[in-house]
Amino acid sequence: MAFWVRSTLNLSVALSFVCTIAMPLWAEAVCPKSPEAAALVSLNALYAEDGRTLSEMVHSERGVRVSPSAYVDFESDRVLNQESIQELWLDSKIYTWGYAEGSGESIMMTGSSFISTFVTEFPFRAVIAAPHEPYAAPASTVDNASEIYSDAIIFEFVLGDSPEDWAALRLAFTPENGCQRLVGLIRARWSP
Repeated sequence: MAFWVRSTLNLSVALSFVCTIAMPLWAEAVCPKSPEAAALVSLNALYAEDGRTLSEMVHSERGVRVSPSAYVDFESDRVLNQESIQELWLDSKIYTWGYAEGSGESIMMTGSSFISTFVTEFPFRAVIAAPHEPYAAPASTVDNASEIYSDAIIFEFVLGDSPEDWAALRLAFTPENGCQRLVGLIRARWSP
């Protein structure tokens, strides 16, 4: 009887430990098969500040290039790997995220501040994702996303009808191991 109680107790402790520590290992992997589904998963992770899910969406080798304007700039845009994305809302370090349209000033802020200022401040979740149409938008900056991400499919969330209130979030995806993975995050906005 004492053996059974001790074994049951040890098993309960072991299971409790495994369930609390290892549960994320058992969680189902995020693997959208279509770019549209991947766009919705990524968008929801951005608004939920869910670094774990967003990091799973990022391409494991290429990472994700983050562009604060319609023009994707290889010189100044930041490229984040999966680990950086997972820690995005926890990292208090200030980074340069490119240059502001119009003024040309450096965009210097934490990752969390960048996302809240350049992405989630707009209600992109209120619109339906659609395939990106190059040069169809009233952006004041050259839209080179289709050239830069020629091997990817780009979905965008577009707000506003007039140039003054127009904004878009473009997400570029390419396949990796049967899943669609995020390689580009572009926030486009009309600037005077």
